[in-house]
Amino acid sequence: MVNEPGFLAFLGKATKGIPFNYETNPEETKKYYEAFLASKKNAPIIRDMLMQQIKSEKGGIINAEERVRVERAVEAMAAESPEMMASLSEELENIRTFPERKAALEAEYRQQAAALSQTREELEGLMRDRAAAAESLSHLPDPASAPEKGFFKRLAQRLTNAVGELTSDQLAESKHDEWTTKIAELDTRIAELQGTLASAMTPEALQATVAEATQHFENMRLTILGSLSTPDEKGNRTSVLETTRQRLANEVTKRFTQGIATNDLMAVAKLGQEFKHFAELANTTNADYLAGKFTAKDAAGKDVEVAFDRAAFEKMLTEKLEGKVDATGKREPGLIEVGIMEALASIPPNSTEARMESALQKFISLANEGIGLRTKAESMQFVIDVLNQAYAKAVAEGDDTGKALFLAAQISRLERSVNPTS
Repeated sequence: MVNEPGFLAFLGKATKGIPFNYETNPEETKKYYEAFLASKKNAPIIRDMLMQQIKSEKGGIINAEERVRVERAVEAMAAESPEMMASLSEELENIRTFPERKAALEAEYRQQAAALSQTREELEGLMRDRAAAAESLSHLPDPASAPEKGFFKRLAQRLTNAVGELTSDQLAESKHDEWTTKIAELDTRIAELQGTLASAMTPEALQATVAEATQHFENMRLTILGSLSTPDEKGNRTSVLETTRQRLANEVTKRFTQGIATNDLMAVAKLGQEFKHFAELANTTNADYLAGKFTAKDAAGKDVEVAFDRAAFEKMLTEKLEGKVDATGKREPGLIEVGIMEALASIPPNSTEARMESALQKFISLANEGIGLRTKAESMQFVIDVLNQAYAKAVAEGDDTGKALFLAAQISRLERSVNPTS
């Protein structure tokens, strides 16, 4: 161990403050040394894990400082507790191998679904066979309930038996026994299949197990990222994940605050899509990229730290896209209405229907994605309302270019897309 590459680096870096002497306590030294080596292996894995987590949240990209912070946090864990590092290594290995186990569970799910489907089909067939057998049996006399035979009938039966032939009663009795035996055999097999179905894990339950396992490992990943921390300049420890999220939240909210000033419809619509994503993320997880802070100028021109005002931004976003009523009661149209009216005004006389549709396609596409804070259906209805205004204006102005007719047809088509049953 002493002559292994990296051992001197371990002594110089990882044993600061650790009360042991590697010469007098080799076992303790070995334990910490193995934890140190594990930290070197685990740090890149956790760094990639952090990158993937932030990417899945669409928060941004981790920077060089955060990469170093991950390495330091893992090294600190190794130095503080070799046992925790051993546990971390085991959890990372479980996470690494989980996709293979998940694939095996999903394969088992497909096989189980196919097997149960075959069992149900066989059971349904047997139930039909049993019903048919019971129907046939119902038309035969029950020998157990037949009246006692008279002298001459018994004599005829003996004579018939003597020549090796069966009477009609004997034939009926034989047939009755045959169907009774068949039904008993069917009942036995039916009971077996019903037992199989009752005791088997259903495909739905197995699928739920796969989903539960997936969630478990997702939670494990978040727990690992949340458990690794480094001290700040005041000595307070914060998790690497939360520190990274907070930096990115500051950038995201600053981008929102600056971006809302533009009058570019597509830019504001994109901003709205981003905001909706982060709002939903904040409402359903611990990742709140709307809890950002940034530096801004106050009324006196001084730099002050400002917290992002989510409600105020929602109001600005809605008014920017849909319009607002000012203090005097005058309505100011939003970017959507202005854009639609300008697009219609730009259509030259005698244009084709395709040309007119092209002028509105951008707004219809935006509505299909959801404009601002509205749902897709609400967004489409808003566009329809603006087109109704344009139609009313064209009619009032005595339009003779065909725009009014086009708008009426377009509005009808869009209304059917919002409410197909109308």
